[in-house]
Amino acid sequence: MLIRRSARATSASGRPPSRNAACTASRTTRAAGVTAGLVSSSGNTAGWRRAAELEASGTELAGAGRAGWPLFVKTPIGTASAGVRRVGSRDELRQVAADYERLGAFGAFGPDGVLVQAPVTGRLAMVQAVFARGELVAFHACERVREGAAGGSSHKLGRHLPETREHMAALGAFLDWHGALSADVILGPDGPRFIDVNPRLVEPANALASGVDLVRALVEVATAGTSRAQPDGRPGARTHQLLLAVLGAAQRGSRREVARELRDAALGRGEYRGSREELTPGRGDQLAPLPVTVTALATLIRPAAWRHFVGGSAGAYSLSPAAWSELTRAWARTGADAEEARSLAGARSPDRSA
Repeated sequence: MLIRRSARATSASGRPPSRNAACTASRTTRAAGVTAGLVSSSGNTAGWRRAAELEASGTELAGAGRAGWPLFVKTPIGTASAGVRRVGSRDELRQVAADYERLGAFGAFGPDGVLVQAPVTGRLAMVQAVFARGELVAFHACERVREGAAGGSSHKLGRHLPETREHMAALGAFLDWHGALSADVILGPDGPRFIDVNPRLVEPANALASGVDLVRALVEVATAGTSRAQPDGRPGARTHQLLLAVLGAAQRGSRREVARELRDAALGRGEYRGSREELTPGRGDQLAPLPVTVTALATLIRPAAWRHFVGGSAGAYSLSPAAWSELTRAWARTGADAEEARSLAGARSPDRSA
């Protein structure tokens, strides 16, 4: 498996990943092998520390590939895809490289540098897992049936993906992971290709509809240290988020699209047939539909209002290059303080051999 090969290469380099930092904030870390599945068929260059290097490497990759442009430029750390940029030409690549240099992205992430990837053709799947000290205790996969606003998944379908499950199990075992781990995967013609990883659960409602209680597993791991392993869920469960679907319809710029989305949801038509609401279920919570109602009214009046609801939503909590540098400095200071405390404790201990 490509993940295992990447893991062995990392161990040989003498730089094993930190248990806590290896996958923090969607880190596309080569150390964990998360992006290894994307390397074989689509092309991949990584570790660039200067804008000129990034531009030259990306241009060479676009020229060598059958598909050419576009390419995707990724920082090793990002939140809600904030570190991912799509570039469709050499001029756009040059601009992105200049932006990243201005933001300090090339020096902020240590030896990881900046990653450049060619696209992979296939369907997008979201996989989630819970581990207890490296042991996989719960797993679920679902496919994005339809895209909502800003790339979000407005409709999902539960899937059975045994090969992807093996990849996740290998990754969690290598990291000795304790807690939740989620990933986005492209189901390409040559197998699954991992493009993103998060150290948390991401929208676990489809898993629950399929019979896998990821939240319960995570709470048990956090409180008791372990959880009884759950069988894989039933494939075919359909779930949706009407809020994302309405915003996606507005993003396409049409009041008619928004009205059609609301009609289909109300009547259970099309992709809403047999589908369960994830985010704002009205049963048992009369206030839950309020965000959808407000969003629907706003976008029916002015479709461009979708930007107000989506734009900058991740800015308040996303990890910028400067924020990551500050975190790593704080982590280093914590380690130094702990070492000093241990040394002082040893010096103060009475000599029992006397």
